[in-house]
Amino acid sequence: LDQRRSQVLIQAAILEISGDNADALGVQWAAGDPTKGVGVINFSNVGASLTSIAAVAAQDNPTSLPNLNGASLGFGKTETNSKGDRTFYGALIQAIKTMSNANLLSTPSIMTIDNQEAKIVVGQNVPFITGQSTNSSSGTTNPFTTIERQDVGITLKVKPHIGEGGTVKLEVEQEVSSVVPSVAGVNSADLITNKRSIKTTILADDGQTIVLGGLIQDDNSQSVNEVPLLSKIPLLGHLFRAKSHSQTKRNLLVFLQPVILRDSQNAVDLAAKQYNQTRILQLEIGQKGKLLRLPEQINQIYQGSTTVVPAKTVK
Repeated sequence: LDQRRSQVLIQAAILEISGDNADALGVQWAAGDPTKGVGVINFSNVGASLTSIAAVAAQDNPTSLPNLNGASLGFGKTETNSKGDRTFYGALIQAIKTMSNANLLSTPSIMTIDNQEAKIVVGQNVPFITGQSTNSSSGTTNPFTTIERQDVGITLKVKPHIGEGGTVKLEVEQEVSSVVPSVAGVNSADLITNKRSIKTTILADDGQTIVLGGLIQDDNSQSVNEVPLLSKIPLLGHLFRAKSHSQTKRNLLVFLQPVILRDSQNAVDLAAKQYNQTRILQLEIGQKGKLLRLPEQINQIYQGSTTVVPAKTVK
């Protein structure tokens, strides 16, 4: 009963690589007499719509126009006949291309005794609405909302079992979650979260890095808005059409490495090693223009590479 039990350090690595490419091109038209009526060819799948721009421009004191991303070219002309009637002609051409890439590497780790479950959570405790009610009494109305707080972030729960020959059986639950940023014009009753989780039982050797699972996702979408008949005219049909295309690729992999610590000296050496790696990481981040990249070898993924490579967006 008094024999010292071995400990196990479990290091996980969540690697997510994503890339987004999108492009759009469209032409919008307007013609007519502002006092009698204007005909508009309006598309909403390419930047700002012509009607939204016209609505702001028609104000007595317009403060700002809708956001015009990418390259926008607008032109128009007003003609007045002998009777004083005015006819307006105008067009808006918009083109935009967006590219973004992001690498996310998180390496949570936790140490526990053989056959003892351990859990680590790195994130936020977010309130979610579970119900709403109104209490009316004495002519007054008292609305109230009930909430439930949940952990959002990185969660690693594991229970190791050391076997013969340095093998380790691991009962693993790994979860990565995040709150989706709100989107303008989209109403939701409560917060929306992204969630990626794995629950499995695996067998690994001491110090061996294995992959728990992963996901490769490739999404393609295309949107075409056009004017019937006119859009089918050879060459000129492009003036009556708006096209947009987007492609998203995502690669998610989860790795795990157990390390057995059989005596106190192993634990002391490990603590010193982890501290030194943290100091090196601090110095590298402090250097101007220094960005940490993914290591070439999988066995190097836990050596201080707890880094997020920021997304790069080109428009």
